Amino acid sequence: MGGLYATEEILDYDDMYCETCGDSDTYLGSADNAAQARKLLGNDKYVKKFIKETFSKQESLELVSMNRYKIKSKTTIGDVVRENFREGGSWINKDCKLFKTICLLDSIELNIGFNTVEDWDDFEYVEVLDDDFCQPYTPFYGDNYGKEICNFKFLQKVVKRYNEEMDKIKFIEKISVWQNAHLMNTRR
Repeated sequence: MGGLYATEEILDYDDMYCETCGDSDTYLGSADNAAQARKLLGNDKYVKKFIKETFSKQESLELVSMNRYKIKSKTTIGDVVRENFREGGSWINKDCKLFKTICLLDSIELNIGFNTVEDWDDFEYVEVLDDDFCQPYTPFYGDNYGKEICNFKFLQKVVKRYNEEMDKIKFIEKISVWQNAHLMNTRR
């Protein structure tokens, strides 16, 4: 394998072909940031060095992903109560029967609500709130929700803490990425 290099525009075949040796470079794809480049090229020592030299040093090379969760089978409301959930709901899910608030980082808190274990999901009944602004912590949701986070240090810290705290709750479990995947097959 030859060396890696980056260009600002896609080169045509004539620009990638060497008449002297008869060899040609191969277009591997495009990346707007280090995270995309790492996904495309892999993560060995040589690639890490190339990415670090190619992309801004301010950009974090660490990817953080928010985990998704579901209730373990045979969970009861008693299991929820034993995890120190209390009666009532938080201000957004004020109609919940049980809830728990956990400080994640600075003024960012995690609120988990329950009506029943059967209808619980980690989007409708889990809120990451910014107490300073009395609203959901917007960067956690929107375009970033469920995606790998790179180059946003505070959000990365919040997502790590979210995963840590959710992993501690005994009656929920992490959902495998493959449980949500839509697999496709093209026919020829």
